[in-house]
Amino acid sequence: MKIVGIGNALVDKLHLLADDTLLSELHLDKGSMTLIDQATQHHIDHLLSSHSPRITPGGSAANTLLALAHMGAQCTYIGRTGNDPMGALYASSMQEAGLQPHIIRSSQHTGIANTFISPDGQRTFATHLGAAAHLEPADITPSMIADATHLHLEGYLVQNHDLIEHICHIAKAQGLSVSLDLGSYNIVQAERDYFHHLVRNYVDIVFANQEESQAYTNLDDPTQAISSILHDCHTAVVKLGAQGAMTQTRSMPQAISVPAMHIDNLTDTTAAGDYFAAGYLYSHLNGHDPKTSLQTGTLLSAHIIQEIGTQLSPATWERIFCEVMRL
Repeated sequence: MKIVGIGNALVDKLHLLADDTLLSELHLDKGSMTLIDQATQHHIDHLLSSHSPRITPGGSAANTLLALAHMGAQCTYIGRTGNDPMGALYASSMQEAGLQPHIIRSSQHTGIANTFISPDGQRTFATHLGAAAHLEPADITPSMIADATHLHLEGYLVQNHDLIEHICHIAKAQGLSVSLDLGSYNIVQAERDYFHHLVRNYVDIVFANQEESQAYTNLDDPTQAISSILHDCHTAVVKLGAQGAMTQTRSMPQAISVPAMHIDNLTDTTAAGDYFAAGYLYSHLNGHDPKTSLQTGTLLSAHIIQEIGTQLSPATWERIFCEVMRL
């Protein structure tokens, strides 16, 4: 089993907020991802010049692949960074995690995901794509995924239709299964028709949180939404936060669900969905049943939301391995 992930290669700048005033000042909807230009990035840097943010490699698909690599899966990640210190940090972090990076360097600066963490743990992104926006179809060759069995995509790539069509066409021509994390409800709202086209033609597994499933289907009830998503793909997974998660495949008469795991301290929801996808895919691609896949996804998500940022300690990964064995 080899998994390839492709996405926006971004460095996270994590800012802990005392309240949500800054979100209002920057006109950011809490819990969303908003693309910003270079001028806005400079403005944010100026506003927060007295802060010392935590800096970690990020990007939705990259987070999922890094978690999978820590679980022992063979993984390759494709993305574009700048030829700068942030880009070097990005590639070295992946290599240290045991992941094979295909990083295309460019003259633009490495992309930045300004990650604002509210007191309730909710995260809001203001993202300057930088070099990541210049990943092009010509950068992706069939040889990059020639020995892979699965391709994982992030919905944030949807701003580049030609790129994502090119990637999916290669994957399907080579017999790969494909999963897609929808990414953010406001992106799904803006690109709803294209998301439907993408899922119907290329995607086998869709990951969505409740807001994203509502944006995709125009249905508030998650059970109805998951049934609607199944019109377009084989497997749908809807994450329900504190209420757990649910999944259904076309071969199942109804959706099944698992509760959320009890945690002691909700700290930061950054990468919660990315880690959930990693856990689900790890179990699913290793032949486990849908309930076990949901439980594994819930387990990884529960651990990452108790940490600030997108990385877990070696000791935490050891605990996760033991807990997965008991599922």
